Amino acid sequence: MSQSLFFLGRTQEQDQFRRVLEQYVPSSFVHKRLPTFASWVGQGPKLPDEPYIFLFHGPGGMGKTTLTRRLKDLVTTEFQGQYQTLLVDWDQERDLNMELQQGHGDIDPQTVLDVLHKALNQDLKAYSGQSYSDARQKIQAIEDTVEKALAAEPPNTELKEITAQYGGKAIAWIIKKATEGVITVDPTGTTVAINVGATLLSQARQLVAKSLSPEDVEIFQQPPWEKLVEGMGKYTGK
Repeated sequence: MSQSLFFLGRTQEQDQFRRVLEQYVPSSFVHKRLPTFASWVGQGPKLPDEPYIFLFHGPGGMGKTTLTRRLKDLVTTEFQGQYQTLLVDWDQERDLNMELQQGHGDIDPQTVLDVLHKALNQDLKAYSGQSYSDARQKIQAIEDTVEKALAAEPPNTELKEITAQYGGKAIAWIIKKATEGVITVDPTGTTVAINVGATLLSQARQLVAKSLSPEDVEIFQQPPWEKLVEGMGKYTGK
């Protein structure tokens, strides 16, 4: 049964949401039946170039999930065929995904994108997800290549010591530095402490140069989520 048949309360929020949606759909007879004439007299606000994102947050038990589901149902029933909608319940996703069951600052951005990719694949017809999947596979293949090259390196090198502590991804942080110096935070903002001297910089650059193509080096140096976001957005041309 549709929630709209028994949902009570929150009328102000529903009315405000409905008014926003009504701005961008042809509601009058003229707009529906005579679109050319309507274009002469004006059609109201232009649709935004980017999608709207509504973020509901607050203490548990205040009705966020119930309200957001009602608003999605409102779009489906009252504006059928006018909008594409996607609802992601992060509380529900957290219960299903162990990688989300940790502090906000400890969640990998890639995990968040994987959740969005899955939801888009399931609920948005226009989203094929192939570009995202291709980007995911490309990143994994590059990381595997670097790890394999690293495993073949002599033991007890400075590079081996650093990657033993931070993983092969630390090589990407090192080669991004133009000169010697200190790396104090990783791309996610986590505190690290890597003293990049001439030897470490040389070892990292040599390993990458002999194992990756220039194109793959460029991808490897980016935080992985940048490539994934690019792949996720290709279906809309954004």
